Amino acid sequence: DLGHFVERMHEVARRSCMLLMRMPVPDGVMVEATRLVHGHPHDSPNALVAIPLLWQRGIFADLRMEDSGAWGSWTHPSLDEALEDCKRRLGIAGQGEHDEDLAALLERRLTWDGGSYRWPPSVRSALLIWETGTEPRN
Repeated sequence: DLGHFVERMHEVARRSCMLLMRMPVPDGVMVEATRLVHGHPHDSPNALVAIPLLWQRGIFADLRMEDSGAWGSWTHPSLDEALEDCKRRLGIAGQGEHDEDLAALLERRLTWDGGSYRWPPSVRSALLIWETGTEPRN
C-alpha cells in the first residue's frame, strides 16, 4: 500500500523524506507487456505512480533523475525463460492466456547477443525528496 507507506514516512520523518524508485522509460518492454496484460503501463509502484499519489496528498516533491545504466539489462538464455520471467514480473506466472502475445513481443524486442537474449535498457532511477515541515526532535 504505497499511499499508507508514504503517509507514515511523512509522519515520522524529522525534516524531509527521500524515496528512491524506478522510473520506467515510456517505450520499455515491460511497459508494453503490462499494457498488453493489464491495460495500463505500470507493472508495479514506480515514480510515475508515486508522483500523482504524492500530489493528491499535498506533497510536491523535488525529482532528481539518474540515467547511468546502473539498473543494467536483463538477460535470458532462451526466449522461453524470458517469457516465464516476464510473466512472473507481471504476476501471471503459470497462466497461459497472454503467452502468444507476450512471446511475440519478446521475440520482436529482445536482441540475441550470441549467448543470451538481452532486454533493452528500460529503467532509470528517480529520487523524490520533500520537506515534512516538522521541527527536529531533541
